[in-house]
Amino acid sequence: GRKMKSYGSLHAYQCGVVFALPEPSNTETEEEAVRRTETWAWPAGYAAKTEHNIDLRTGKLINGRQEALVSLDTIRQHNRDYLEKKDHVIGGKLVEGGFTVIPYNEVFFARRRNY
Repeated sequence: GRKMKSYGSLHAYQCGVVFALPEPSNTETEEEAVRRTETWAWPAGYAAKTEHNIDLRTGKLINGRQEALVSLDTIRQHNRDYLEKKDHVIGGKLVEGGFTVIPYNEVFFARRRNY
């Protein structure tokens, strides 16, 4: 991809890549599939730090992370804008001149095991 940069170290900690997003059934929208699969997404550059902001007893987001969620469509639109446009508003601040590397996206998929 253009203007992408991976992060992480294979020797020190994990680096994740999303290969597939939740697929809606014939009767549901993408947003309904996101809710059903508990897929969480935040705007580019937002440090959700899911490993520190999930209540381990309930599996629910804490510390304002729920309120900051955005749709997958919003992420797609922002990423298109980051590739094509020169000026961007991120976190209420104007960033002028475009990016050489776009801000990261954080998407969290709940992983369930069936026993």
